[in-house]
Amino acid sequence: MPITGHQGFFTEQALRNIAAATIGNLTAFETGEGELHEVTLDRGPWLCSPGAIDSQGLGHPAPAEVCSGSVHEVEGDCMRKTVLGFTLLFSLASCADTASNTDGTSGNRPIPIAAADLEWTDLDPAGAPGVKVAKLWGEPANGAFGAFFRLPAGFAAPLHTHTHPMKVVIVSGTYIQGPDGAPEFRIGPGSYLMQPGGNYRHTTSCDAASDCVFLVEGNGAFDLHVVAENAPAPK
Repeated sequence: MPITGHQGFFTEQALRNIAAATIGNLTAFETGEGELHEVTLDRGPWLCSPGAIDSQGLGHPAPAEVCSGSVHEVEGDCMRKTVLGFTLLFSLASCADTASNTDGTSGNRPIPIAAADLEWTDLDPAGAPGVKVAKLWGEPANGAFGAFFRLPAGFAAPLHTHTHPMKVVIVSGTYIQGPDGAPEFRIGPGSYLMQPGGNYRHTTSCDAASDCVFLVEGNGAFDLHVVAENAPAPK
């Protein structure tokens, strides 16, 4: 995909707006209903003056039929369809490029991060003292993400829930989880846990022998809701 200065404005919201306008154009074009945001050619002096630079970088003005507007008038729907088609392709390519950056991939090149280069920060110094997180992709506080978590040896979190499900792979230490109303389980390095979100109530702790490090992939922002004491179990 070509890279231009305009890509500095390719925020997620901007691409959503581009996609919405493109889909609206296609729908309006197909049904004949709604507003069509048509792209037109600016026939200013830069294009139509005797000293204009053409698309090949040569000193020739554009053809007379372009400057007079006859190309647009003659080709009509064909030109509009072409413009809409290129707009759609451009929008999809831009969205795909943004998605690859969001999930930590880079298309055709690897992104290695050595253990020594991980940037560990406090998850929540007040609510979860000692718990650290090292972001790999996405934003744990705002949306889908991948990150390493580290619980200090002996850490214990009370009964709680998370809004979104998470996939967990244990790297080191012994991770302990106690589902509400069911026996706790302990898993060590190389183990996998699919942790439900929503009303799944559980406790989380780390064995006192060593810190617990685990990889987490979440499809939404990370949160933790402590269950009020004596709160009834969900039905």
